[in-house]
Amino acid sequence: MVEVVNSGDAFSMRLPPTPDGVRLARVAVGERVEEWGFGAHVPAAVLVTSELVSNAVRLAPRTVRLDLDATDRTVRIAVRAEGVPFGNADPPPRDVAEQMSLAVVAAFSRKWGLQRGRDGHDMMWLELGGSE
Repeated sequence: MVEVVNSGDAFSMRLPPTPDGVRLARVAVGERVEEWGFGAHVPAAVLVTSELVSNAVRLAPRTVRLDLDATDRTVRIAVRAEGVPFGNADPPPRDVAEQMSLAVVAAFSRKWGLQRGRDGHDMMWLELGGSE
């Protein structure tokens, strides 16, 4: 159950919430980031994608959604665990593994954040490349 939408400088993929989904995300991100001319950022992009998708899989969603887009200087990666709405409740506390994972994301990203979508699903996003 993998869905892919690829349109030039935008890419979207729905993945199964499994270790195979994490692998598929890493491969797709590496290919797109290289294709878009950000070859120097491929290792970081693959690493942070692995961290974000792994965290999403741990939430046991129905699917994981991966969105990528690029400008002339920046690649944006966003991951959302679909089917795990938190509604008005606070998100679950972060365990040590998730804290370490977020430290990796922060270390390799130009900018990053967590935002709650209108549908109630949390989305983690980050940017690579560009300058402040």
